[in-house]
Amino acid sequence: MSVLTELGDLPEPDLAKVAPHRFRRLGDKVLATSEAGHWAFLSHDEYRDYLKGLGDAHPRFDELRVKGFLGHYLDFERLAAEAMEGSLLSWEGTRRFVLLLERGRQRMDCDVAREAVDFAFTVPGPAVVLEAACEDPAAAWPMARFIARYAAKRSDWNGRRSRVWLRTPNLPAASRAAEMAEHKLGLMLELDAAGKLPAGIAKFPEPRVVLRWIPKARDAAGWVKDLRAAGVGSVMLSPDGVSDVEGFGAFYAAFLDAALSDGPPLREEWAAAALRRLPPEGGRPREERGGPLPGVDVTGELCVAPWGELVAAERALDLPSDERGLYSLGAVGRTAWEELPDKQAVHAILAGAEGDHHPLCAQCAYKPACTVAPSRHQEGQGSFWGHLPTSAACAAAMAALDVIFLRLAETEPREALLGWADSWTLL
Repeated sequence: MSVLTELGDLPEPDLAKVAPHRFRRLGDKVLATSEAGHWAFLSHDEYRDYLKGLGDAHPRFDELRVKGFLGHYLDFERLAAEAMEGSLLSWEGTRRFVLLLERGRQRMDCDVAREAVDFAFTVPGPAVVLEAACEDPAAAWPMARFIARYAAKRSDWNGRRSRVWLRTPNLPAASRAAEMAEHKLGLMLELDAAGKLPAGIAKFPEPRVVLRWIPKARDAAGWVKDLRAAGVGSVMLSPDGVSDVEGFGAFYAAFLDAALSDGPPLREEWAAAALRRLPPEGGRPREERGGPLPGVDVTGELCVAPWGELVAAERALDLPSDERGLYSLGAVGRTAWEELPDKQAVHAILAGAEGDHHPLCAQCAYKPACTVAPSRHQEGQGSFWGHLPTSAACAAAMAALDVIFLRLAETEPREALLGWADSWTLL
């Protein structure tokens, strides 16, 4: 059950008929989520009936049985398989690999870049997605191009798909658009929501935008209109660093509604990645979903600094060198992928990311879809385990998930949202 939401007086559950689950009040509905991440919306009366024990003739009986909410009909083999699929106990490594091309006056050289790409190709998985991050795309262009070319060669040698994205807050010169397309180097433009979309972005093939909300953000529907007009088909509205949860929630709701409206396709990446953590509807295997998604990974990301240090979270590099020891995993070229599971940082991050290890996270209805990395808790609260009542990271993520799940209760937006999660990839 849950102490994180109020529903008034509830009957004692029939423990023989009610399976373990979490619940949350959303509007006039009750959202219930199972251990494996299946979800169902019930009216308050239906939820009370459910707790008392549903009879076979109840109109919601079949749905709740199939989704694993009925204790006396639980398929324990399926439950165990789904739980393991969604659990970090089956962690195969991060799906986000960041190469910082510059940090202060230090710049990544070709030797470090080559070793970083080599390391990324040793991480298990069908594909490799790299982010080459920089402030000045003009100065970093030779290194970004080198990384894209070398990753393409490694793909040929290893038979694994790969994609490199140039992540920057500044639009590259329009003259680079054709060359970026030639090398399959995607553009990932970071903007704050108070600014404007650069007109030249339309020249780049399939650009992505990371939009960071701030209190002075422009109109959400206006942003969607501008993004569509520029041919941007994918945007992530990040909940990181939110100071006004209510304001962010209102903006996110307006943005998502506009993105789901009629018009050229515009996917919101954060919603897609959060829903990707849940089991697919209809009992399909997770493998049927698309390939890698962006940096919404509850385990954080692997990051290589320009000097070759491998760290467990990009934000750790903002700490003084004597304070980031736990995050440091070694150096590329001298650290093997197989060594990482024995690192103290990996143990701590995986333990912090597995919500069942924290009593409040374990009761949160959004635990199966949670994307708050332990490094965010460490940054804001000094601990890898988030304390929900005072965690800005939790509050912002829950505000966004409230918006998403309210749309899942409606047929048309539900189909569009699940379509984003099922079919989209960064490759």
